[in-house]
This record gives sequence, C-alpha cells and structure tokens, in this order.
Amino acid sequence: GFKIRCTCKRLFFARVRKFKIGEWRFLENFSLHPATGKYRATSHRFKMSIVGNSTVSESSLENDDNFLSLTPFQSIINGSLDSNFLIDVIGQAVDVGDIEVVQVLGKEKKKLELTLTDTCDQNIACCLWGRFAEQVLAAYKNTEENNILCLVRYAKINVYKGQVQITNAFETSSVVINPDGFDVQDYLRLPTNELALSTVTRDVDDYGETRVMLLDTVAEPILGVSADVLLGGSLDEDDDTLTNAVSSDRSSGPVSLISIESEDNTCLSSTPLSKRRVDSDLGDLSSTSKKQCFKIIKVEKNNGE
Repeated sequence: GFKIRCTCKRLFFARVRKFKIGEWRFLENFSLHPATGKYRATSHRFKMSIVGNSTVSESSLENDDNFLSLTPFQSIINGSLDSNFLIDVIGQAVDVGDIEVVQVLGKEKKKLELTLTDTCDQNIACCLWGRFAEQVLAAYKNTEENNILCLVRYAKINVYKGQVQITNAFETSSVVINPDGFDVQDYLRLPTNELALSTVTRDVDDYGETRVMLLDTVAEPILGVSADVLLGGSLDEDDDTLTNAVSSDRSSGPVSLISIESEDNTCLSSTPLSKRRVDSDLGDLSSTSKKQCFKIIKVEKNNGE
C-alpha cells in the first residue's frame, strides 16, 4: 500500500476525532495539494487536507500491516537520501549514554545519544529527545543483557559536527522497542576484534607446538573448509577434529601452517617486504614451507688492521 500525508487545521479537529492509530476509517470530502517543505512523512507527491465538509466514518476493514519502509543504513551513511523526507529505521541499540539536559531555544530539553547497528554490522549515530529519550533508556536498563531493538518511525536525517545521524522529528516520530517480527539475535554486534568466526589449530614442528588462530576468511582457503563446518556448528573445540582438518591434503599438495610468535625468532622484521634484499640463492619461502632462520653475527672491525 501507499502512504500519504494528511493535515488538519485546529478549526477542524472535531471532524477527525474518530481517527484512531491502527484502525481503518473512511474519509470523504478532502482536498489535495502538492507536498512540499521539510520533514515530509512520505514520498507521495501530494498531501491530503481536512476541510469544512470532511466526514469520517468507521470501516470493517482489518489489516495488521504496519506499512514499514525500512531504510538501509548504507543509504543513510553515503548521503544518497533526501533529508526532506522522514524515514523508518531499525537497529540494535548499543553505546547508549546517559540522558543529558541541554538548553534549546531557552528551554531545557532531555537528550539521549546512542548508536544503532543493523544486521550487516553497520552503525549509525542516533539522538533522541524528550519522552523518546526516556523511553529508550528505561527499556535498555530493564532488558536482560541490555539487548533491545529500537524501531524509529518517521525519523529525520541530520548532520551534526560532520557526522550523519538520525533523530526524532519532534512529536511526529514514534519509537517502538522490540517490535513484532524482528529478532534481536539477528542484530547482535560482532566483537570488535573480528574473531567471532575463526579457526583455532595446533601447529607442530621440529621445535614444539603452538596454537594458531586464523580468521575464517583466511583459514578457509588454506584448510579448504570453513570454521562453521569444521566445528559442526558448535563453539566447543575438538582437538581431534582440528588436527584431522589441518593435516588433510589439498588438491595443490599438503598444507603446513607456520607460526612465528616466538620473541627469539630472528626472522621477524619490521622492514616491508618490498624493501628487503633478497638473495637469489635462498630457497622458496612461500607459505607452504618453513622460513629459513639464520643466526645473526655482529662483525666488528679490527683497529689493528
């Protein structure tokens, strides 16, 4: 369905008392005008206006659709949207601060700053004012593990100190906590170290053994199997499973994982590879062979020579 904006002057408020949020009504005798200006609730070219002879009557139609038009975070971040239109956004509330009381046009206003994250782990700043700030903070503190989904309907896009953010458009907006049809588990933020999906292996060589942790994106091309398949969907480590996977042969030959975590390893160097001198007589130092380490001898000149 399509959404269209409707306005009513105070003079005709009595004619729209039968309107109730979430219920269907028949509206007869109204005027249409081109939709212009800021903070437009829909992208419809026209808006409706209640006039003196407008009538509202009940309808038997039932439809539970909320007519959401969720906006991707990427579209907000890259600046491709027209800020004159209000949008619907949903995300997990993280980095929730405390309510601040600030002066706005000589009046004290309550403000809450937080971050919303989507299922693609993209983040966008959010600033809520007044009762919306109190609503979100109360829900955040009263929910187990502080995991809540925040749906902001008819939010406006704003730029504050060079940062794109969303905020409520006065009282036009609405905020719904944990709306039906959405699961907060789908929005949980990945750890910042990006090791949520990783493969942990043991590497054994002639000198001993060590543990190697590889990101899934790095491990899969080497092992030929993802961490999810390797662990069978379980986060518990199985030494036998890991050992079998690491020692398996690929079509290009056996795979050997080398770790250089020891502080005494003289192969470690901060010099970029492109600037190092390479001896043509050295053997292949590819990822499938061990690095050749040499003992470094300091040579001093003899003053007697």
